[in-house]
Amino acid sequence: MPNSVECQGGHPALVEYLVGRIHDAGPLPFSEFMEAALYHPEHGYYSSGTVAIGGEGADFRTSLEVHPLFAEMLACQVAEMYEKLGRPQPFRVIELGPGTGRMAYAFLCHAATLVSERIQHWEYHLVECSRTLIKTQQKTLQTLPGNLIAVPRWSTEESLRTYGGAGVILSNEFFDALPVSRVEVTDGRLRELRVDWSTERGFFSLACDPEDGRLQNYFNEYGAELEEGQEAEACQEALLWMDRVTAFLRRGYLLTVDYGYLAEQLYSPARRAGTLLAYRAHRVVEDPLRDVGRQDLTAHVNFTALIRRGEENGWNAAALRTQTEFLLALGILERMQETDTQAVGEVERWRSRQAAKELFVPGGMGETFRVLIQARDAPLEGLSGLGSPWREAAG
Repeated sequence: MPNSVECQGGHPALVEYLVGRIHDAGPLPFSEFMEAALYHPEHGYYSSGTVAIGGEGADFRTSLEVHPLFAEMLACQVAEMYEKLGRPQPFRVIELGPGTGRMAYAFLCHAATLVSERIQHWEYHLVECSRTLIKTQQKTLQTLPGNLIAVPRWSTEESLRTYGGAGVILSNEFFDALPVSRVEVTDGRLRELRVDWSTERGFFSLACDPEDGRLQNYFNEYGAELEEGQEAEACQEALLWMDRVTAFLRRGYLLTVDYGYLAEQLYSPARRAGTLLAYRAHRVVEDPLRDVGRQDLTAHVNFTALIRRGEENGWNAAALRTQTEFLLALGILERMQETDTQAVGEVERWRSRQAAKELFVPGGMGETFRVLIQARDAPLEGLSGLGSPWREAAG
């Protein structure tokens, strides 16, 4: 059993579990290390019950945690997609990785103001693997007002496969938290960076020959050529999720909001160390192998992989755009003016506006996050979120 020093600040039981796996099978693929660090059912970061999202001292903040206007704008876009699909019955909204449940709360409250009260066939499904986060989401959503267009329900990947109808899948900072493999190029060859253990060093990276050709195939199909000495990440799990969501809907939309780039930018020589980051208390932590189970791990999304795998499964993609462009095109400035009239007092109004501006002002979250809309047997033309971002700004 590793002692407290050797644990490198990680959860002792999780460290012991990972050390045992390394002892039995040899150095672990980083994707398996990351999956355990984040999603181990008892000791993983998202299962620990200690994840801090949004507030002071938080490990990270999502756009939704900044201001509920983000979810309201998504509701506007989904309501329009509902009309584009011909008001199908039933109509499913499926949220992947719903976090604290606050997006579902704000989304459902605002959607009720956009869609006729006579419509009772909307469904809102939350897909969550963490029992701890499900409890958090249930607590958040138990105070929802009545007369909503849908009652939130928790569904599994398996249960959603049997639907085969129409709807919208929402992915807000979901793909960036999926486990990734790490690689580097040495002497012109792609090498896999695995995780090993010693009592002297704790967890450390070890370059190994890939067991098969899947990593090389990933970069051939969905990535770009790497330079000598360059490190990078490959998220093969994202490809699997693109296959899974295809089974969720026969027709509809997949709306992804996340930070990342197209492959040409993501694997640019300017990112020689890759994009893997660890976060704790809203600060970047240098060593992703320390504090296992007690810090968030994330890597930038390869949007080229999502687009190409989507095309293989029948999804057409609109041009990638920034969150700023998407929100302005949907009319967030106009919506801000409406919410100003609901604020109680000048101080509350000022605070609300300052928080909302974080979603789209230059140099902030609005430029960091990208929005990808993909459609399957559904039109992309005329969606407001894909329109001119200066429509409302000029008003």
